Amino acid sequence: MSQPPRTRKQPSSEVHWRRGEVVDAGEGSGGGSSSPWTRIFTVIALLFLFDLVLGHGMTPADNTPTPEDRRGLRRVLRMAADDPGRSVLLIGDSVIAGDVMAGHVQGWERQRVIDHMAAELAAETELGLHQIALDGMLPIDIEHVVAELDRVDPEGRVEVVLELNLRYFSAAYAEQHTCSREVLCELAPTLAAGSGGTLDYAWRGLAEGAGWIDDVLLDSAPVHRRRVALGERPRLDEVYGLAVPRVSERADAGEVDAALVHAQAQAAGRVLEHYRSATLSPAGGASAQVDALRRTLARLHDRGRRALIFVTPLADAFAEQATPGPQLGALHSQIGALVHELADSRLRFVDLDHPLFVDDLFIDHCHLWPSGNRLLALNLLHELSAPMRSRPPEAAMVVAEDFDQTLVSRVDQGYAEGAAWQALFDTPDGIDASDDASWIVVADTQNHMLRQLRGHMRVVEPLAGQPGKRGSLDGSSTRAATLYRPRHPTIIGDAVVFIDGLRRERVRIVEHAKRVDHGRVRTLTWEGPHCSAYRRLRASEGMLYLLCDDGRLLGVGLEVAVGSPASVAGEASELLAPFLAPAWAQAGAAQLEPEPTSAEATSAEAAPVDATSAEATPAKLAPVEPPPQLARPHRFDVAPGGRLFFSDQHQRIWEAKLTDDGAALVDDPQLAFANTSASLLPWEDRETFPFDFDQLGLAAISDLRWVERYGGLLIADEHPIAPKKADPRIERELSERVHLRLFDLEAGQIYPWVKPIPHGEAYSLWNARANAVVSYFHRGSYVVAQNDASLIWIERDRSRLFRLSDGLLGLIKFGNRNGLWAKVELYDTIANVAPDAALNAYRPDRYFDERFDPFTRAGPYLGVMVGSSLTTLVDRIGNYSLGRRLELELQRELGYRDNLRLDLFQRTAPSASLKSEVGMIDKLISAGVGFDVIFVEINDHRGRFLRDTPKRKDWLAQLSRLERLASKSGALVILFDNSALDADGRDGLRASAASTHELLDAGRMLGFLVLEPTDRMLRDLLVESPWGTQPWGHSEHHGAPYAIDRTAEVLAQLSYPRISRFLAGREPAHRRPLERGTKRGKRLADAFEGLELDTSALPEVAPTYLQQTYDAGHVQVFVDLAGFAKLGRSEAELDRIAAAVVVGVLDGEAYGQLASKITVTLVEFDNYDEYGEGVLESATTRWSETFKAATLAEFLGRAAAP
Repeated sequence: MSQPPRTRKQPSSEVHWRRGEVVDAGEGSGGGSSSPWTRIFTVIALLFLFDLVLGHGMTPADNTPTPEDRRGLRRVLRMAADDPGRSVLLIGDSVIAGDVMAGHVQGWERQRVIDHMAAELAAETELGLHQIALDGMLPIDIEHVVAELDRVDPEGRVEVVLELNLRYFSAAYAEQHTCSREVLCELAPTLAAGSGGTLDYAWRGLAEGAGWIDDVLLDSAPVHRRRVALGERPRLDEVYGLAVPRVSERADAGEVDAALVHAQAQAAGRVLEHYRSATLSPAGGASAQVDALRRTLARLHDRGRRALIFVTPLADAFAEQATPGPQLGALHSQIGALVHELADSRLRFVDLDHPLFVDDLFIDHCHLWPSGNRLLALNLLHELSAPMRSRPPEAAMVVAEDFDQTLVSRVDQGYAEGAAWQALFDTPDGIDASDDASWIVVADTQNHMLRQLRGHMRVVEPLAGQPGKRGSLDGSSTRAATLYRPRHPTIIGDAVVFIDGLRRERVRIVEHAKRVDHGRVRTLTWEGPHCSAYRRLRASEGMLYLLCDDGRLLGVGLEVAVGSPASVAGEASELLAPFLAPAWAQAGAAQLEPEPTSAEATSAEAAPVDATSAEATPAKLAPVEPPPQLARPHRFDVAPGGRLFFSDQHQRIWEAKLTDDGAALVDDPQLAFANTSASLLPWEDRETFPFDFDQLGLAAISDLRWVERYGGLLIADEHPIAPKKADPRIERELSERVHLRLFDLEAGQIYPWVKPIPHGEAYSLWNARANAVVSYFHRGSYVVAQNDASLIWIERDRSRLFRLSDGLLGLIKFGNRNGLWAKVELYDTIANVAPDAALNAYRPDRYFDERFDPFTRAGPYLGVMVGSSLTTLVDRIGNYSLGRRLELELQRELGYRDNLRLDLFQRTAPSASLKSEVGMIDKLISAGVGFDVIFVEINDHRGRFLRDTPKRKDWLAQLSRLERLASKSGALVILFDNSALDADGRDGLRASAASTHELLDAGRMLGFLVLEPTDRMLRDLLVESPWGTQPWGHSEHHGAPYAIDRTAEVLAQLSYPRISRFLAGREPAHRRPLERGTKRGKRLADAFEGLELDTSALPEVAPTYLQQTYDAGHVQVFVDLAGFAKLGRSEAELDRIAAAVVVGVLDGEAYGQLASKITVTLVEFDNYDEYGEGVLESATTRWSETFKAATLAEFLGRAAAP
């Protein structure tokens, strides 16, 4: 039976619960409730209120691991872009992420690299550190992160630090074109692989826009936006102290899970294979990861973003397994080549896989324990030029804090690419560099290779040839071409020309040498004369000059345009041939054996010296008959303006002028240096550089280079050795025999070219076994980078390559001192004379701002130390400088902690007095040098320090003179007590003389910084003894080398805080014109002359009621009248109080001799602080006057007359 249709009762619009029943809103009385919108708005309001409560005082957790969602990653990038100060973003894999420490290290989230970087930063540094680091982060992932950073930071303000793990360049990842995590490809999705069509890009653009809207909505949602501050819910097994199973603990410790062990072994094998198959070389085939890295570097370059790229340190034992032999260095070199191809100084590749990362610092093959993370953090901060809170140990740093750098440092020879501690050379013969030294090319002769360093010079890369494979094949420079003992490369544009062949019979060129695949090698040919054997090459203004073994000099036009093949222009011409020297150029010239011309010869051999004397004798050339008239060019260089310089086989130097086209000589060569002296180093007492041309001779010129800055020739002279007893080992191994001399051809003077180091005589040392003067420089090749006159030197017998700054700039900082009683065979040939002469002749200090510095440092600021031989002499070894040691200490303190660079000049005098020390400062300032810091040695010298100024007023006048000199540049004056180094007839570290304390007290009154290090050093006697040197004979009273080292360390520790504050934000003095100095009137002490004062009638003055300040000859005295409570406040009584104060402050005291003006202010205080000092806000001035000498005499005559 059918049922009638059921009708649904329409509910009322509102129902309520009343008295246990559900009723419609209209039923009964009592009215309705709120509307739905009201409830919705109430819930929203409560939600926002809860959000505000959560946000009150809450800050994001900075140490949380990198988020792995798109919004979280973008949030990190936005935080980096919004950082108001300097912002640095670290991008890397698990080594940076640090999560491998989980389960091994309690609180690992605070032990990551970024945490140690933040902890080591100086307190007031405005440097924000941010990080995106995920396990297994591939270069293609990094590309997306950097692209997204470009979107949020289009100005390129955020710096990036990229960590590259070599295993990600293995064959396993070569074809992976997608991100390791999908979320990473959601960043900058337009980079993702696709069809590349218009619709494809439009779709990805819409997807990116939708994702951005999604991020905005979620990041703005109440409560949800607080998720970062709330942090992750901690896992119980990570909470210290809870008795719960740990992830790292086995459920059954007694059982061995064979499957797990097997899985771990398989994983280790896969990791090992990744490293073994890693390559970035084009020869290794296409690689998606290499291509991604290239695109990332290009993006950084195009955006102008600063970037630091480094490779992950590897445990040595693992690295030897995974990348045996030179393979590891080759991989580092390949990464460097990709970075350096862009020639962008803002992109820096640094190899931090240094031997200081010993195996015990590693958890596994690449992940570090906290101590290893700290070591990596210190070096990253150093590379970023970020100020540190404390100076790190020098042994913990991969690269030293210095503007001079060792670029390769291996004692062995062989072949290897890579960083300074990896690369090897084998008997290199020739080096060249671009004018700015951003490109260095080395002829690695016995490896049959050309090698190069580029950019920041951190890795050695191959340029042309194949290691150990000799030949003459042209072609691709590193794939097909073979070389045969290449020598003497010459850079021309982006090409390199070099000598090649067993008999040096070919001239070849590497074209497009700066390209990552290094272009091509071909043999140059031309019409006209050739050489059977080439000796040297030079290039200048479109001409290539070639010196033949037979003494002819050829010139051929060579046009090199960047990006185009080189082309020979016209025929070669013979510019010079062996010629008959004028008779006047022959007399007295020293005779040497001609240089061997065999194919194996790589350097000249000098004639033996006379070795018949049993005593140590200075190196001299044997006198011989006048040489034949024939002069054969031997070494040469071409200076701008067509100036040709060459030496002949008799070590004479000639000059000639080239025609405008450089293809011929304008006139006959003119003799510039006749080499008439038989002495290779004059060494009589007080004979010093600069030497005249007739004082110093040359033995064997190994090379000569023009220095444009000074208009002189830098000549390397190889001294002969002549052992008294035949010693083949010494003949074979003694390579430290090259002496560098700068020849001023116009003035006819010779200067040394040096780096100032503590042992100032390292450039001329007597070797009794060799019967020769040996040197700092070992046999090798060198070039001068013309932009800053820096010297780049590669040794022939070790794998050592270094760069030193301008040698004359180094010379003017010297202040050597040696004496008749020092137990050395040679006297100092530099002293103060050579530095002062170089300063006056060339003013090298003008070039401080042009000096290359591998780190970003403010300055340089200039300081000077003046003192006695105690600051520069050790009786047993000769010159050893306290100034140089102090410079090194302060250089490291200020460099690491403040990003400041300080250079320290030094000047010394024997038994220096106060007057002579101030005079040395006056001499330097009068020469135009502006100093920021002045160190003055104070020492009694057995009563001789004040011999020129025995009276108090005289030595106070010298302090006043010092103050006025310092005021010309606003310098900080530091007086240091050096009595501890004085060991006259007994050991040092004794109490200072009363006169020394009196001088130091006067210095304090003047506002000088006073250093008294003796007590601080006394404890060092437990391990450093004696402080002097035996046998303490006549004039042997100088400290030991280690005593000088400890003194420098303590002086640096004591002075650093003041110097750091003083130099912060200061414009270096050498960039400002010197002031005339504070003009002073008559001394206030003169006001007392001829006056008869009744001091007994004046009120007694208690020092506790006086506050005194002194500045530039002006004394200000504030007097609290509470100290004169019994006196009235009439004008006469106030005058008497002021007169009493003036007499007490000036009469017989230092201020009277130093000041020319005094201001006395009498005040009353209504309130005093808890220390009994008057509160300035409550002060009422009762009397105030300023006096000079004349007005002060008048006042005292009236107020204090009998």
